[in-house]
Amino acid sequence: MTVLSRRTALTVSFLLAAFGRAAAQNPTVRGDIHGLVVNAGNQGPVNLARVVVAGSGLAAPVSRTATGADGRFQVAGLRPGRYRIRIVAVGYAALDLPQAELTASAPSVDLGTVVLTAIPVQLQSLEVTGQKQDIQLAPDRNTYVVKDMPTTRGGTALDVLRSVPSVDVDIDNIVSLRGNSGVIVQINGRPSPMKPAQLGNFLAQLPAGIVERVEVVPNPSAREDPTGTAGIINIVLKQEADAGTSGGFTVAGGTTGQVNLGANVGYQHGPLTLYGSYGFLRDRRPRNDAIFRENLYANPITFLDETGTRMQLPLAHTMTGSVNYDLGEHDELALDGLYSTRNQHESYGLVYRNLDAAQTLTGLSDRVTTGKGNESSLEGTLGYRHTFGDKAHKISGELRATRGQEGGPGSVIARALALDGTPLATTALENQTAWEHPDEGSLKVDYVRPLGKNFKLETGYKGSLLQIHTTLE
Repeated sequence: MTVLSRRTALTVSFLLAAFGRAAAQNPTVRGDIHGLVVNAGNQGPVNLARVVVAGSGLAAPVSRTATGADGRFQVAGLRPGRYRIRIVAVGYAALDLPQAELTASAPSVDLGTVVLTAIPVQLQSLEVTGQKQDIQLAPDRNTYVVKDMPTTRGGTALDVLRSVPSVDVDIDNIVSLRGNSGVIVQINGRPSPMKPAQLGNFLAQLPAGIVERVEVVPNPSAREDPTGTAGIINIVLKQEADAGTSGGFTVAGGTTGQVNLGANVGYQHGPLTLYGSYGFLRDRRPRNDAIFRENLYANPITFLDETGTRMQLPLAHTMTGSVNYDLGEHDELALDGLYSTRNQHESYGLVYRNLDAAQTLTGLSDRVTTGKGNESSLEGTLGYRHTFGDKAHKISGELRATRGQEGGPGSVIARALALDGTPLATTALENQTAWEHPDEGSLKVDYVRPLGKNFKLETGYKGSLLQIHTTLE
């Protein structure tokens, strides 16, 4: 037993000696390198400077860190050996420090205060180009940007509206919203004084190229006076100019003999922006319709076969202009103008065929309506807007005056015809010339202030005076 114990002791002593030699060849001591990085100019600490530590003779770094807000750094967990240190910071010249050596007896090295020299930094310019979405949804309105719509090339404002969801335009150019024709149509945010039929003709003669966007307001606020309306459709015409001097010209045509011309010019320099546009439209629009009616009150029943041919030849000129001047960071003064003339020759012929129960022709007559419609409108608006610290907090005022003219000569003739179409007698003849001159002036003041994320206050005043002078000959 004694010999066995002696051998065991010798074995343990040998293992301890071997472990000591291995530890000497591969030290387990871990050290660190630390210091302070300051600015050479004001001796202030440099935050977020990168400190890279690489072993002597090695290309790849063994560790890295960044300085804190006080400019201090510490690279820990380093084995004994020689290390290269490089300090890099944005806006400063990179600095390579002399080699630092860690040993088992001195495992920590203090680099002291490291001074970086500031240098000018020239950054490459970056240009970001963005494009507004074609559809912009907001709590109070939906906006449809029509610049890239195919209908803006050679079409009219009615073609633009036909491309907008929930907006319908019937064959008589009457605009409706969600099937309700009781809709307010605005031009540049201002209600049009025209009647639905006259407004439809105006939009049919307004080149689509000068329309920038369409805003649909299904539930307008109280300041828009929405009582009894299905909503608001706001047609915004182009009134903005690019920086410097800009301009454009478009030409389009159609198979009906349509000619559509558009031109615009803009100037923007400093606080001043000028913009003007001109649109010309000429077209030839044939239209055929047919109505077949049954008279169930007659015994035996009778029928009425009605066919019609309509021809419209519109000719329109539209000019817009705007002047915007920024009085300061929060104040803007604007003057807008719109002038339009619209002439349209129209003829509408109807043929009535009376049929018996066997649908045999028993009577024939016709009715022809001809006329020339002349319309013109002149509108001027002077506006002022002031925004507070929050852009959504604003007050604006607008003084507007409009003057219009619409009407022209027209005639109606009705005749009884023989069954072969030969005129027999004139049953009705009417010639008249009607003119209407609407003039309107209005003053509007609006105040909007957000009350939170989901609420805002809207209040204001609106007063208007409308005069209509009508003559009939």
